Amino acid sequence: MSPEVIIPRFTDADNRLRYFIPRFVKIQRGQTVRWTNLDTRPHSLLFYYYENNEPFRVGEIPTLMPSQSQSMRFDVEYERIDYYCQSHPNERGSVIVFQENEESMSNADRLRFLSRNFGIPSVPLR
Repeated sequence: MSPEVIIPRFTDADNRLRYFIPRFVKIQRGQTVRWTNLDTRPHSLLFYYYENNEPFRVGEIPTLMPSQSQSMRFDVEYERIDYYCQSHPNERGSVIVFQENEESMSNADRLRFLSRNFGIPSVPLR
């Protein structure tokens, strides 16, 4: 079963930062993620990763109309891919791509992985 991300029904109350559900979807390299638009407005998603503080485009899902779904496969070497709606740039999410099976990683390896991808300072493990 492919992981799924929901584009919820957003309100137009303000331009504060909003997130897709889940905000971070974890996958194994080569997996497909499905986005489903439950909003009343269309959305188009632009995917990118950062290298040396520079954004690089990975792909996009063009107009996703209300009630529509579309999938995208991530056979990439990047560990974190962020995305946002091009029509509503305050709507964001992230795809976390494990290069190896997360289940086979030790807790220390998982901590290092998450520290690297979320800018969390590493604490020496005893």
